[in-house]
Amino acid sequence: MLKEYIQNLLLENEEEIQKLKNEMDELMGDIEVQQQQMVLLENAENADTNIFSPRSHGDEIHEKMVNAQMKVKKLNQETEHVREMIEALMKKKYEYESLMNEIKEREEYPLNEEKTAEEVQNAQPDTETETQTQESFQEILGKLYSKAEICLAFLNDKNRCKVELRSMKQMIKEYLNK
Repeated sequence: MLKEYIQNLLLENEEEIQKLKNEMDELMGDIEVQQQQMVLLENAENADTNIFSPRSHGDEIHEKMVNAQMKVKKLNQETEHVREMIEALMKKKYEYESLMNEIKEREEYPLNEEKTAEEVQNAQPDTETETQTQESFQEILGKLYSKAEICLAFLNDKNRCKVELRSMKQMIKEYLNK
């Protein structure tokens, strides 16, 4: 029952992430269109200025240019908001996945409460360190996976993507040095 609930949460989260990624793509396309329009307006302004000295059309073109700049600024703000939402959902996704992994582990290895105190004391310490190592490895892989997802979401923002990749590189280096 808990497993199905978490699976539903994961699916809903995935759908929301996909919607936000699509929205991000649309916003990036809108920004690109506005930037192209600004270039065309600049070219038109330069042509009008060079041909006629009175610059009667300059004010109209300047207004259009300011409007385009305002739209780009607004679209950039919306894009940043969507990026923040994607990051938050990626964190939730990681949490849900770790919960699912925990549930799967408990299903695979149910706790045997009938063990005696002697059996618990005689348990091999190697298996404990192996499970700790495996858990830390899964945790690191989960973090790397989420950072890769964030980097993919920020593919259009090269600086942010570089930051995430450097962070992943550092995490891998730290893990290898352990």
